[in-house]
Amino acid sequence: PGMLPEIVPAGSIAGPLTRDEAARLGLEAGIPVVIAGGDAAVAAFGAGATDPAVPLLLLSTGCQAPNPP
Repeated sequence: PGMLPEIVPAGSIAGPLTRDEAARLGLEAGIPVVIAGGDAAVAAFGAGATDPAVPLLLLSTGCQAPNPP
């Protein structure tokens, strides 16, 4: 216990962006940092593959077919 962060739903606000990180990223300090989903799920959504009938193949260090034909 205490070694890992609390598990919260995607879309939850983790907290404000710190001044140091904002400067490093070129963003405004204090904006909300939001918890997102996993990279494959977010990529599939971004690619428009929200219908199981739409095939999608993700190629990276692993190969994934979240909506196989």
